[in-house]
Amino acid sequence: MIDIPDYHLTPVQAAQIAQEAAVKKLVFYHIVPPLTNFMLKRRYLEGVSDAYDGDVEVGEDGMEFKLEPKQGTTK
Repeated sequence: MIDIPDYHLTPVQAAQIAQEAAVKKLVFYHIVPPLTNFMLKRRYLEGVSDAYDGDVEVGEDGMEFKLEPKQGTTK
C-alpha cells in the first residue's frame, strides 16, 4: 500500500488533468483498496469538485458508458 502513490495519480491530480483536458465525465476505476462504503467514497473524492467541474463517477463492475463523437468531426 505504501508504494501505490509512486505510480498512481491522486483523485485530485486526475481531476486537475480532466479539467485541463475539458473532458465531460471523469470516472475513477481500479481503486486500491476498494471503496466499500459511502464514507470511503466520500473521503476518496475529497477535493475533486474543487479541481474539476464536470460529472464524476466512481466506477463499479458492469458499468457501461456511451461515448459520443465530438460535434463537427468527420471520419
